[in-house]
Formats: sequence, C-alpha cells, structure tokens
Amino acid sequence: MLARTKLTEALVRASRAEEALKVAADPSLTNTIPALFWRAQAFACLYRWPEALPLYTRVAAEAEPPLRSEAIFGETEALRALG
Repeated sequence: MLARTKLTEALVRASRAEEALKVAADPSLTNTIPALFWRAQAFACLYRWPEALPLYTRVAAEAEPPLRSEAIFGETEALRALG
C-alpha cells in the first residue's frame, strides 16, 4: 500500500497524472489519507476539479499537518476553479 501511494506521488510529480490515477484506483488505496491526497492532486493536474474537491475536503478534515495545509490549499484552488 505504501509503495503504491509513493508511486502515485511520483507519477503526479512527474506530470503523469493519468497513470497516477490508474495506480490510485487500487481498492487498497481508496481509504488512506495520503493516497486520497495524491489522487486529488492527479485530478487537479488534469483540471478535473469536481473530482478533486471532495478528496481535498476529506483530507483537509482528517489529515495531520503538513498534509492538512496542502489539502486546504488544494481545496481552495478547486473551489476557485469551479467558480
């Protein structure tokens, strides 16, 4: 699980968001906070804000710092993009 989360992160950071979403679709990653954050980041990279927003919101509510701060920023960006 940790390795797949790290792979998702690496793919997002390498601007390979589509591939990251394929990795993040693994059922074992659907309820871990770091994996949800990186899935939100992948959606954001693809401008898929309606899909990113609820993930950012959940991470912001449940994560510990510093991930919480990053999720709040992502949530803000998603809300701005959605108007």
